[in-house]
Amino acid sequence: MSPLHIGRCVCSTSDTCRFLQHISKDINSKTEQPFSETYADLPVFTSIFFVIGHPHFFNQLSTGLDLISMAGEWLTATANTNMFTYEIAPVFILMENVVMTHMREVIGKSWRKGDSILAPGGSISNLYAFLAARHKMFPNYKEKGIATIQGQLVMFTSDQSHYSVKSCASVCGLGTDNCVMVPSDEHGRMIPQELERLVVERKNKGHIPFFVACTAGTTVLGAFDPINELADICNKYGMWLHVDVSFS
Repeated sequence: MSPLHIGRCVCSTSDTCRFLQHISKDINSKTEQPFSETYADLPVFTSIFFVIGHPHFFNQLSTGLDLISMAGEWLTATANTNMFTYEIAPVFILMENVVMTHMREVIGKSWRKGDSILAPGGSISNLYAFLAARHKMFPNYKEKGIATIQGQLVMFTSDQSHYSVKSCASVCGLGTDNCVMVPSDEHGRMIPQELERLVVERKNKGHIPFFVACTAGTTVLGAFDPINELADICNKYGMWLHVDVSFS
């Protein structure tokens, strides 16, 4: 089997598997060991991990190491404090406010006084958007629950969108049958005319279209949906437009 030359890892995949199995058995056989031995084992692990920022790493949407981010990781790990309140972590709270304000200004100066939140990943970000859209249309949902909705909610997304969009329908009780996959064109972009056709089709069935998730850079083709045209359709039918800034 040909060897892999990705960053520090220079070994065949079968060699790596055998080596890792040997290490796991060795670890399971030990009940305890001094820190000095654990520290001495670190070069063994660093010799076989993949450097995901390497030009030859083609697996997923990963990036290289940023020294400023690494310094931030060291700082937060060393401080070992939660950001529950200003009283517990005043410096981190202020830092977050500065960062989020700057990020909103990048979107537009009028967003400076808006609100924002950091998310652990794209899947959770899409879920946040879904929940925000539902709360916007049904503000009593928080207290009254699903009984406050008189009808079947329906969401729409491209057939090229990230799988996490459809999972929102499952997690939040909508049902994946009510996450309508809109056809895309030859470039992987959602077709606005198809979206409107499907919205009208569902409305004629008595359903409640409320949420459209489009994508700015799909994970397979890197396609950008025609956001302005989709926004016009959402305004026309009173739907929330979410832009999943995925691969961009």
